[in-house]
Amino acid sequence: MDANKDASIGGYFELELQPGRSFHQEAIALNSGRNALKHILQEHSPRQLVLPKYLCAAVMQPILELKIPYAFYAINEQLEPVGLDEFDADITVLYINYFGLKDSVVQALANNTKNVIIDNTQAFFSSAISNVPTFYSARKFFGVPDGAYVSGCSSPTEDMEIDQSYERCTHLLKRIDLGAEDGFSDYQLNEAVIASLPLRRMSHVTSNILSSIDYSLVSEIRRRNYGALHARLGPYNRATFADMDEECVPMAYPFLCNSFSQVREALLRNKVYCPQLWPSVLEELSDQPSSIEYQMAANIIPLPMDQRYEEQQMHDVASIILGVLSHG
Repeated sequence: MDANKDASIGGYFELELQPGRSFHQEAIALNSGRNALKHILQEHSPRQLVLPKYLCAAVMQPILELKIPYAFYAINEQLEPVGLDEFDADITVLYINYFGLKDSVVQALANNTKNVIIDNTQAFFSSAISNVPTFYSARKFFGVPDGAYVSGCSSPTEDMEIDQSYERCTHLLKRIDLGAEDGFSDYQLNEAVIASLPLRRMSHVTSNILSSIDYSLVSEIRRRNYGALHARLGPYNRATFADMDEECVPMAYPFLCNSFSQVREALLRNKVYCPQLWPSVLEELSDQPSSIEYQMAANIIPLPMDQRYEEQQMHDVASIILGVLSHG
């Protein structure tokens, strides 16, 4: 019998999900993106890790925990690394596949850099490159309580504990029954819990949910919705990296504009919820407000365009933004 299945027969029904396969079949399934990076760092033990200044604070957690020496590099307006040649040849470069749009940069780094770690937490559908340590997060793309994948590493020992996620599903269920607002506090609590999870294998709950997803349909809808937003907002978008190539499946549509506050307020009034990526950058670079990284963190609005939405809803979101810009 499948190890992910309850061995008992009969009795009450569990949450019924369509059986299938996970997207990253050959990858190691772990419980969080932070722990996926931790597993990579434990295995590869980089002498010095070089990170982009534009990054999520969560990335730093395993680096600080493992006391790995680190430094930062800058990015340009295309979200590409600059100045890497200023570091020693034996550094390990961590690069983020921003918004799932930078596969070409990932490939170039893999071809031209000796030691690379790829953060694909914003690029779930991007393929890992052979022998390049790569990690993914499921929560940014799907309704799961946790979950991550690692490629380019050996598997953890078989006796590693399997996580349990059933107590971290309340925000997912509340959103269905009560709406996004009522489940938000539970979502915040779940995010706090994930930050402190020990390294474990992916839970059966998360694994089963991820195995029930129609990934081909998800990628098709995401690309369609991204295209719908870009068709209307592209002429007003200062994010020059926002063009989508033929392969990528984006996490969100990055809209960069001068009317950031007004646009965010209008979206919020219309119950269009967009996170800010990443407020910690604003604190770290408070003395460099003109830097590209600061401007990206301060002014990019990641617009939702995922598999939950029809194309008409993308036009509605675009109309809200264009209404603000036309009066600005």
